[in-house]
Amino acid sequence: MTEDVQTLFKGHDAFYEVSSYYVMAKGRRVHAGFDVDIYAARIDHADPFMPPPKEYARGSAPLTAIAKRVGDDIAGACCVEAFSFPTIATFGVRGHAGEPAAMFLIRISLPLPPARLIGAPESQALAEVERQLKALGIARR
Repeated sequence: MTEDVQTLFKGHDAFYEVSSYYVMAKGRRVHAGFDVDIYAARIDHADPFMPPPKEYARGSAPLTAIAKRVGDDIAGACCVEAFSFPTIATFGVRGHAGEPAAMFLIRISLPLPPARLIGAPESQALAEVERQLKALGIARR
């Protein structure tokens, strides 16, 4: 199964980017965690504007599982959520300008409202998500 998914991600030049996640709390912008955006380029599909449902489902299942495993491992120290976008294509993805790409999001964040600054639990969760993405052959850009 893992090899099949690795082939899928490799065939679509999958990669991820990490950015800071912010929320408004008490009228201030607060750094509340990290967004891990995972992209897969659309290559030779009949409908250039929609991710193929079966391929998207095959790729999103292990990404959802990563978020769940990491979330379970940290047992409430922070939130790890998976967001799928099966009917959305994005454009302007690094290395694939002008080509549509499918997207998936893993968010690592403080429980809301934030009662503390981000710290070790969020950093550890991010490191583990990155380790598992790399095991699937998804590189950071």
